[in-house]
Amino acid sequence: RFLIGRFEQRLQTISRATASRQWNQLKAVLALQPGRSAATAAQLESQSSGGYWPLHRTPAGTLYRPHEKLRHLTCVFHRPEEEKVLRCPECGHTIFGDWFFVSPKNHRTSV
Repeated sequence: RFLIGRFEQRLQTISRATASRQWNQLKAVLALQPGRSAATAAQLESQSSGGYWPLHRTPAGTLYRPHEKLRHLTCVFHRPEEEKVLRCPECGHTIFGDWFFVSPKNHRTSV
């Protein structure tokens, strides 16, 4: 937080930085430190970039689709009939998932 504060003092805003998106993501993550709310962090992120939480690459309300390499793993299965709602406990970001991982060791299934 100290470094970000110093950086902002020099440039007046992080948006002028070469890696402004990364700086804003770091700033949003740091906003979740004790004494700050998830809403504050989400507000910082929405002001700086795409409007959704920086750690969530899938836009809210959409269906998650893993990378092709992951889809081809023998322990990853597509089950569209078992679609699940996935909600972030920190900010409420919600997506849907119908790809499942089945552990080869204990055969437990997870989204």
